[in-house]
Amino acid sequence: PYSVDLRTFFSPIQDQESQKACNAFSIVSVVEYFVHQIYHNNDNLSESFVYYNTRELANQENENVGTNVYNLISSLRDKGVCLEELCPFKPDVYDERPSEEAYADAESRKVTEAKNVALDLDVMRSALAQGYPLLISARSFDAYVQDANGVIEPPPAEELAEDKNKNHAMVI
Repeated sequence: PYSVDLRTFFSPIQDQESQKACNAFSIVSVVEYFVHQIYHNNDNLSESFVYYNTRELANQENENVGTNVYNLISSLRDKGVCLEELCPFKPDVYDERPSEEAYADAESRKVTEAKNVALDLDVMRSALAQGYPLLISARSFDAYVQDANGVIEPPPAEELAEDKNKNHAMVI
């Protein structure tokens, strides 16, 4: 198809604020997408639960750090994701272990399958056309978040030379 619009089943975009939880926010939006599409319910799921458990796999649960996709998927496979009300997002709190009630609730929402999509435009288009959203991680630059009236300028050379591990997770 010429275009694909999967927004119907997505929850509104949320702000991770100062937490480095973009992977958790992105993957939870994808899980919510499938829950909305398949079960026709609008459960609000907990990014904090996923962020905590993903970092726990790397023994970093007390640090506000980015996470990798492998640990993210492993966390969702092993622990699942609970309702937001059982482990609510608190912008300044990232090291609070979820409650036993949250873990019990998450048992019913474990990810059983995740696909790795080739970095090939035709393959990505095909996945989107079949109704599969894509979680991507792309290098981000400070120049991208400056208020430029909708125009994104190329990053300056000194920013290009900085830390190459400064990525941001997003959903297409």
